[in-house]
Amino acid sequence: MGTRLPVFVVLCGFAATGWTASHPQIPIGSARSIEGACARVLSNARGQVTVLEKLPLSQAAAGRVFRAWDRLQILVEDTQGPVEVLTNMSPDAATRAAGEACLLKINEFSTELLQNEEIYARFQRAAPADDIDRKLRQDVVEAFEDTGVALPPEKRARMKAILQRLEEVRQAFARNIRDNKTRLAFAAEETKGLPASYLERARRDDKGNFLLGFEYREYEPFMSNA
Repeated sequence: MGTRLPVFVVLCGFAATGWTASHPQIPIGSARSIEGACARVLSNARGQVTVLEKLPLSQAAAGRVFRAWDRLQILVEDTQGPVEVLTNMSPDAATRAAGEACLLKINEFSTELLQNEEIYARFQRAAPADDIDRKLRQDVVEAFEDTGVALPPEKRARMKAILQRLEEVRQAFARNIRDNKTRLAFAAEETKGLPASYLERARRDDKGNFLLGFEYREYEPFMSNA
């Protein structure tokens, strides 16, 4: 869904929760809290987009444009990251459904952002100050162009619909895997590459085969390491 900065998973206001951990944590959000957080972040993000749109082209220096873009990405991804985790790992079906709905809205916002001619013009105008700026500008401009910012309005709308449909299909595919209760038997030699801690937690049948399912915590490590 376009150019994204690294996701920093932080406590992001799903609910009022006290904590004293020395490292970032995500809250265990409910369907209602996800809906509220999603609405707030998108409203705030659209407000930031409006401010950047109004920046005069004559003042579209790299520092101003890139910092505004950075703040916008952080704002969205501070909610998007935890929602993605909860969508894949929450045991509550309503929470997972609320997460999917939120991610669809974020995907739509991201497409609209990368089809925004005003923002695109300001990135084109901004003169990079160093190699880091140049790389950022190149990646973001390419993301705008890949998302159809230069297309005629009717084709741009078609592109938006296609990208939204792709996200729906991606979610359906992930849901089919996540909600599949089937367990498959694997012999020990078929699990080479998996860490001992993973195999110690795995269920086994009466023949000693590992019984692995499609839950995120079993499926992802297996597909990545076995």
